[in-house]
Amino acid sequence: KTYSNPYTASNNGRSPTVAGEGSGVVLSPTGTFRSDLILTGLDPDDFAIQFPEGLGFTVAPLVVLEGSLGIGFGTQIMARVVPTINVGKSLGVDEIGDVSAYGFGAMHSLTQWLPIPTPFWDVSVVAGTQKFEFGNYAVAKGATLGLVASAGLGPLSVYAHGSTYQATVDFDYTVSNPKSIPGLPANDTRLEFEEEVKRTQRLAIGAQLDFILLKFSVEYGTGDYSTLSGRATFGFR
Repeated sequence: KTYSNPYTASNNGRSPTVAGEGSGVVLSPTGTFRSDLILTGLDPDDFAIQFPEGLGFTVAPLVVLEGSLGIGFGTQIMARVVPTINVGKSLGVDEIGDVSAYGFGAMHSLTQWLPIPTPFWDVSVVAGTQKFEFGNYAVAKGATLGLVASAGLGPLSVYAHGSTYQATVDFDYTVSNPKSIPGLPANDTRLEFEEEVKRTQRLAIGAQLDFILLKFSVEYGTGDYSTLSGRATFGFR
């Protein structure tokens, strides 16, 4: 038997993300589907679908390995790696699995071509690509192109970064529906699809303070969404 709209959603269908707070949406059997479950001696609550609650993660700490190498002509190449982290184990949700990322980029100074010296400021063009893997479910790939303007005096420097970026996300997972709940794909159905983030623009401003081997920076970015990030870096140059 096929049911039309067999579920009703709590909270007007709104469910928090990992960064939000509050209880997740509950899809409860309704209408003829609920009545038929009761008539057959089944408990409708056993067929409810509970979405995860929000975890209130407003901060996402990451360990990132970065490196850059100057190759002359005002150009440097860069690499970034986020070591594999078992996020599911940390959050108590084993289904999430491991998360990892890596990326490459290049930066070229434009002010070096000016006929006058520019010891306190610089404008560079930067391009890069990055890949993000989320367990066995999703792989995101993105590319960015932008300009970075910076000025510094002593250990303090400030910068502005304007960029355009585009990304795609490939989803691939197997549905678990052992109870054959109506409205969901059959158990062990494999779902594959791709979502594209159309090219968009982003602007960021930031400041960095250098202490020989230790550097601190803070950055505010705005675009489709706003972010505030801080970073502490230890390394040689």
